[in-house]
Amino acid sequence: MNNELRAEIEKAFKDLNETISQFSEEQLNAFPFEGSWTAGEVAQHLILSGADIGNVLKRSDKGPNREPEANIEKLRSIFMDYSTQMKAPDFIEPVKKEYSKDEQLIALKNIEEEVLEAIDTLDLTKLCTEFEFPGIGNLTRLEIINFINFHTLRHTHQLKNIYQKLK
Repeated sequence: MNNELRAEIEKAFKDLNETISQFSEEQLNAFPFEGSWTAGEVAQHLILSGADIGNVLKRSDKGPNREPEANIEKLRSIFMDYSTQMKAPDFIEPVKKEYSKDEQLIALKNIEEEVLEAIDTLDLTKLCTEFEFPGIGNLTRLEIINFINFHTLRHTHQLKNIYQKLK
């Protein structure tokens, strides 16, 4: 299971990296249409949502009183439904500013490495008690890593759409 999850994370981040790399610095900070985030803001949202993820995953030590993967399908249905638009919580809302593509790619690579380290070294069945997912509650390490995967896929899809609009 861990090898499969690792491969999914690597593929999602590879696609994200390749997608962001297509943007020029100017395109990264251009608004594709009224009311949209820039590609830089989307990438920053992913960075903010992954900030401190390594520590969140490491500090989990409580066993859940349920199946460790119980919320994966719920998370998949939420984040892989591209027809729904969501509002980001304030704490992961990107600041409106000019972003550097190189700095963002480095930050995203660091998040990927923290997640891969967790997959390789931690018991993924443990519950993360320091973070509650809105509407669901505490997630296991396994569920959080799957959330990161789905969230990355969702925003890579969004970035590809932004790139097409700006081309």
